[in-house]
Amino acid sequence: MRFEWSDGQDGLYRDFRRLGEESLGKDVTERDRAGVFGRDDWTLCAERGVLGLLLPPSYGGAGRDPVAYARAMEGLGYGCLDNGLLMAMGAHTLAAEVPIWKFGDEDQRRRYLPELAAGRLIGANAMTEPESGSDALSLATTAERDGGFYRLTGRKRYVTNAPIADVFVVYATVDRELGFTGVTAFLVERGDAGVSVKEQSEKMGLRTARWGRSSSTRAGFPRPGGSAPNGAGRRYSR
Repeated sequence: MRFEWSDGQDGLYRDFRRLGEESLGKDVTERDRAGVFGRDDWTLCAERGVLGLLLPPSYGGAGRDPVAYARAMEGLGYGCLDNGLLMAMGAHTLAAEVPIWKFGDEDQRRRYLPELAAGRLIGANAMTEPESGSDALSLATTAERDGGFYRLTGRKRYVTNAPIADVFVVYATVDRELGFTGVTAFLVERGDAGVSVKEQSEKMGLRTARWGRSSSTRAGFPRPGGSAPNGAGRRYSR
């Protein structure tokens, strides 16, 4: 069986490879050493449509399919010297934008996706915890229903983009006795009451992709702010 890229997919590869080679990562040696996120490069990538490749045009995206996205990112990765930038964009697109698009309600899509695609908001995915990593669905962060709100309590770590993120897809369990079927996803904004975000310790590589810890102490979110029905969070991580 032969598989060949289409002309359109190859065109994306060339365009984004050229973008990386000509315009991105010029000061990456110094920024990587200092652990500094490339905000100007991020903005340029947003302007060139990188951050909205997978999203439908109705939400500010380009409506590309996953194969075209993969080819485009292959080209960008070949041309761009800043691998941390690629890591940050991957977390933003695949672990924040796509879950909101696929599982959020229409109000959430309209509120967040155009801003995420334009790079004006930065997304992060908060799943890993001090006691759960690869077994992510055994997480301990709880979401307790309190009238018209959910109260989130727990700690997350190794959250890519956390120090710079504006909105987090946070996973919590509504009932520990339900196991993985109780895991639900919530949209949490950085400035929400009870939410704390801190820079995490230095990494050996990808230092321009900042990461950190987040915690919620009885942070309250209206029920419509949850990004999926109870138990649906387990589908996000597949």
